[in-house]
This record gives sequence, structure tokens and C-alpha cells, in this order.
Amino acid sequence: MNISLRIVKKNPNEEGNFPLFIRVRGKGKSGKDTETNISTGFFIKDTHLKNGVLSTRTPNYTVKNNYISTVRSELEYIVTEIMTEGLVPNPKLVKKRFLQREKLKNIGTPQIISF
Repeated sequence: MNISLRIVKKNPNEEGNFPLFIRVRGKGKSGKDTETNISTGFFIKDTHLKNGVLSTRTPNYTVKNNYISTVRSELEYIVTEIMTEGLVPNPKLVKKRFLQREKLKNIGTPQIISF
């Protein structure tokens, strides 16, 4: 599994910034190289991404870099988890499990109603 950063230059926002994605590459079920993208929700200029690394000149660099590091470590954990289950990790399966984890994180804690 290869995890890297990527921008998609097709969909700039109003300010001319491009969406930043985390790309997961690897072998698919058929043995061919496949890839999938996970959105970070950030928009950056194309000059702020050099050789797959976020430039320190990027606005809110620390926040963006911390989020990307967290997602990368979680993706690596998911790959390890899949391998310990005896399965072969592929990009689509890794993304599916990541999105399931994100969905569980976003479910709010139920509020206690007192009478």
C-alpha cells in the first residue's frame, strides 16, 4: 500500500484553490494496480504541494499537516488490521473501512433526558 497526497486540478473553488486528497494505491483483487482518493476537505494552491509533500508556506499548515498525519496513521492501522484478519488489503477495502470508522466517530453521544 502506498499512501500519498494529491490535488485534483479539475475542480477549483472560487479562490482558485484545488481540493487536496489522500491517495491510496495498491494491488486490487485482480492483481492490477488500483487507486482511490480520500478527501481531506482542504483546498490549497498547486504551488503548496511539492513532490507529494505539503509546503510549510501553506496557510494553516500545522492544522492541515496534523490532520493528514492522523489520517495516514489510521490508514496504516487499517491496512495492518486487514492483514491480521488474513485478508489482502486493497485500496477500495481500506477506503471502505476508513469511511466506516469516520461514520462511527461522527455519531453523537445520546443526551440524557431527566424528568
